[in-house]
Amino acid sequence: MWRKRSDISDEYIKSANKVQSTYRISAESFDTSAIIEGETFAAIEEKLIECCLNEEIKDLSQIQEVVIKRKSLFWASKMAEYSLIWLIIGYCVNLRLHIKMALKDIKRQTLSLSDIVKYYIGANNSGWYLVDKFYRLMELKYADFDIGNTFDDKLERFIIKSREEYSKFLSIQVDYALSSMQSGKMLAIDTIMRQKNIFRNKVLPVLREKGKCAYFMVDSLRYEMGEELFHSVEECEKKEIFCALTNLPTTTPFGMLALSLSSDESIYIQTTGKKLGLKAGDIKVSNRNERIKYISHNSQFYTDTFKLEEVIKPRKAVREKVKKADLLIITSQEIDSLCESGQGLLARQVMNNIFLQMKRAIYHLAELGVESFVVTADHGFLLGSEMGKDSKVDVPKGKTFDLHKRVWIGIGGDNPQNTIRFKASDFGYKSDLDFVFPRTLAVFKTPGGDNEYFHGGISLQEMVVPVVDIKMKPSPKKKYPAKEEYYITLSKDTITNRIFTVTIMYKVEKLLIPEVLDNRKMVRVKIFENKEEIGRAETSEYGFEEATKEIVLEQNKKNVVTIILNDDIMEGSVTICLIDSITELELAKVDDIPLKITI
Repeated sequence: MWRKRSDISDEYIKSANKVQSTYRISAESFDTSAIIEGETFAAIEEKLIECCLNEEIKDLSQIQEVVIKRKSLFWASKMAEYSLIWLIIGYCVNLRLHIKMALKDIKRQTLSLSDIVKYYIGANNSGWYLVDKFYRLMELKYADFDIGNTFDDKLERFIIKSREEYSKFLSIQVDYALSSMQSGKMLAIDTIMRQKNIFRNKVLPVLREKGKCAYFMVDSLRYEMGEELFHSVEECEKKEIFCALTNLPTTTPFGMLALSLSSDESIYIQTTGKKLGLKAGDIKVSNRNERIKYISHNSQFYTDTFKLEEVIKPRKAVREKVKKADLLIITSQEIDSLCESGQGLLARQVMNNIFLQMKRAIYHLAELGVESFVVTADHGFLLGSEMGKDSKVDVPKGKTFDLHKRVWIGIGGDNPQNTIRFKASDFGYKSDLDFVFPRTLAVFKTPGGDNEYFHGGISLQEMVVPVVDIKMKPSPKKKYPAKEEYYITLSKDTITNRIFTVTIMYKVEKLLIPEVLDNRKMVRVKIFENKEEIGRAETSEYGFEEATKEIVLEQNKKNVVTIILNDDIMEGSVTICLIDSITELELAKVDDIPLKITI
């Protein structure tokens, strides 16, 4: 009972640590099964963490059970470091378990490309895409783990093993997909949506029925990320997610052109000197401006274009433009531009933020009268610390018109080892050019430094993109007959650790009519210094949405939120705010919290 009382739980921690030190409990040996539910001492938590990292429990499913159990118990809820470690271990274990399940599917039978895609998106209760999701989350959380405790080396080894298993799995998976792609097979698939049909089949019907549609053309978004966005959007009338096979090669000019097509026009690849150009029918569509003009002309509806940042919280001028337009084209290049520049850590953070930004944009546009939303991408990508380092292949010795890490476009030449060659016409282009792709996770030897982000080639991660179709109805802001109250509390007056917790709560007066109340609130916790955001929520006791960093808050039920500050923040005075995710209104705020990092 002492532990469960929030008003004196800190005193319990002090007393437990004192007894633990006095009787040297950390030096004792324990049987894992006997302590799995133990909460008395922090030493038990550390013994179990060490046991999992050393894989003394051989069965990954049993490690998973330990993680699930410990995340909900006392020490993980009170000590943010333990919570983060369990989260990372959980992602590693889920990654490896899903790899095992996917490998069983691959080894059990020979599949067509169509069936392989269905296994990837989970149509057969498989969901190979989850391997990519857990890898991304593992790396994102591990990047935050630099608190310098006794688990650093053991956790690093655990992560390296997970990375190696992921890399080996992708090589097998890529080769498996390539084996199903004989010349012409891509064009013969009629059970999977093709990228070139997205605008025609998903956007144009809305416009023809006098509806307003926002068409998100994202530069680089994997299918697994589309699933995250799909599940994060609430307050909608209807939502569906599909997959689409991209045009090959999986580069921006080819993918964005496919997303712009409103009819079954032929695509021509033109060469001028040593440069490529693309045409849809007689119209040149090689860059962003040309594609926007092409869409606007062919759709025959009033069209306007916005960058994602403009519609996250639209200004008056933007709101007026939104109201006038029938078709809103929303573009986003954040992921591709950052990843291409080699800024891996920042790129991963942007990847995680993109879900929240798109969700906010959807809600704000819905308030302005937009009812239909289609979110898709020009291509996906491969991402991993082991990608391409040991598998570099020679560039074909023919005439080169375009060269990327994962595709060569040219005429003639040899077929270097570990590559595969197609004719452009194999993929429906009007051209006599050749496409040469590296096999497995290999990359071409190109100028520039190493990177861990690639696209252009043939892998499920690169060529299967999401199509998220959402129907929203503008809803008036709810008015309640009495005031709701929100609270933010800290366990200490001063923030001394880069990782710390706050408790948030949502109370409602009993006189309110139950029918008009939301039993749950979706909120965000933000932390500022001088109006600059300096940290983020990383997990919570319940209801944490990993994709958007949003938190479900239930009436009259406390929720403990773990916050991580940015690396460069050491001292100052900070503000913590609680924000309504739907309305963007500030629900609660604590100002002038002293910050002096000692750990």
